[in-house]
Amino acid sequence: MIYSVSTANLIIDKESAEKNFPLLKKAGFGAIDLNFDNIFYANGGSVYAKQGKPWLKSEFYELPEEEFYDYLKGIKDEAEKNGIAIGQSHAPFPSYVFGREDGINEYMIKCIKRSIAAAGYLNCHYIVVHPITPPYGSTMTKKEIFDMNIEFYSQFIDDLKKHNVVCCLENMWVQYKNKIFESTCNDFDEVNRYIDELNKRAGKDLYAFCLDTGHMVLTSGNIRFAIKTLGKKLKVLHLHEVDGINDNHAMPFTLGAVDWEMIMTELNASQYSGTLNFEVARAWMYFPKPLWNDAVIMLGKIGKYFVDTYFI
Repeated sequence: MIYSVSTANLIIDKESAEKNFPLLKKAGFGAIDLNFDNIFYANGGSVYAKQGKPWLKSEFYELPEEEFYDYLKGIKDEAEKNGIAIGQSHAPFPSYVFGREDGINEYMIKCIKRSIAAAGYLNCHYIVVHPITPPYGSTMTKKEIFDMNIEFYSQFIDDLKKHNVVCCLENMWVQYKNKIFESTCNDFDEVNRYIDELNKRAGKDLYAFCLDTGHMVLTSGNIRFAIKTLGKKLKVLHLHEVDGINDNHAMPFTLGAVDWEMIMTELNASQYSGTLNFEVARAWMYFPKPLWNDAVIMLGKIGKYFVDTYFI
């Protein structure tokens, strides 16, 4: 069992890849979850109002094809040099913004499609794409939300086929004031219907699931039931700690609201075969910058502890 980490601000371009892949190797990570969302924002992208404009394009996603792949080559070469796989990736989000007719939703589709192409180039077999999540108070029915998401995800079938990439849906939440509520992809019988319908349309298995443990705790979800219900459709993970109130994305064992023994035991019992991926950028960003490397090393030790304790 390989343990992995979402790269967040650690891997953005060739320069950061040269600096931080050796750190990830030292920490024992055999794979990464490459955050195209961080690359989107680091290159000037903005979904919401900024600098007097409703949204801004990301320079990375505007690159001509040759320059686009040259940019990615800098990351790919450093990963290979350090023996680290790009096991999964995360598309820019939000995937869709309700009430916007200014072109942002069409642009996000373009960015997701280019992210799929990028994942294929990087030999990254999985990409997480957030489902469409209606805002709190929406009057949409479950069927309307289901149908909207089926159409949304179906438009990526040709791209997934072309680049040999699997698209993973994720369990999401919405917020009202200080309270978080479950949103799209928290009914796991329905999740299986999503994946079955999308794979039927694709004619092959191009869709699967990413379980976010922090989101499950925040929405009071039954993680054991989710793992059992998803079965082999569960291909990737977003493992992180929360305090039960906020989407903290913190290091395991630091806040205490997540039952890690239950999760690891259930993953092992289900014969989960993916990586143990930590989506925990704040695991190091909570600390002063001079301590970031130490925090990454500590996270690697937690990954090793999980593997040695539950999967050997």
